[in-house]
Amino acid sequence: MFKIRTWILKSTLQKLSLLESKIQEMGDQIINLKAESALREKRLISDGRVLGVDTIIGTNTYLGEFAAVHNHCTIGKHNYLNLWVTVYSHTKIGNYCSFARFANIAPDEHPTDWLSTHVFQYDPPANKTFNRRSETVIGSDVWVGASAIVMQGLKIGHGSIIGAGAVVTKDVPPFAIVGGVPAKIIRYRFNDETITKLLDLKWWDLDPEDLAHIDFDKIELAIKQVEEIKKAKS
Repeated sequence: MFKIRTWILKSTLQKLSLLESKIQEMGDQIINLKAESALREKRLISDGRVLGVDTIIGTNTYLGEFAAVHNHCTIGKHNYLNLWVTVYSHTKIGNYCSFARFANIAPDEHPTDWLSTHVFQYDPPANKTFNRRSETVIGSDVWVGASAIVMQGLKIGHGSIIGAGAVVTKDVPPFAIVGGVPAKIIRYRFNDETITKLLDLKWWDLDPEDLAHIDFDKIELAIKQVEEIKKAKS
């Protein structure tokens, strides 16, 4: 009889322990769901994405599935990063930028004039100093095509377009359209006078609600309309 009672007690204790574990797991899930819900409200982030340490993402910026933004990045408002876009560390991005799928921004580099290009030289046990990161800055209203690569340390001007599959190895001027490997300027979106007006206007500081009634397809009229809106808000 004593053995039976001991067995029942042990069985009950095991069940209580399992129940406690399940309750703790459910509590963790609720906490995670609350955190995820708050994240989605602020950033419109979908499943499968990766966010690094000390990374700031502005409101209404969308990260598609399996998009990744690494450490120490700052991304502005109203950006769209499609599937599998990767933004590597120490990158700054303005507002209203569009990144097509598989775009790579500022990937890590390797030494080309050392004994080897392999990471073993600056990983343990060798630990030789190699500065792999430099800041990359992408302006506002930039469109980066599918599978394009922007090398690190570059400045990509406001309003520029990077063609699909391009490899950008030099700075890109504002409102330039570039393509190829390595990328070269194909043409500019507008004439010099219009580009100057747009750079002074900085329409990308406004929210979509402010711009809802702009005649987007008539560039000169659109500039005048935005000027009026900014004057009214000042």
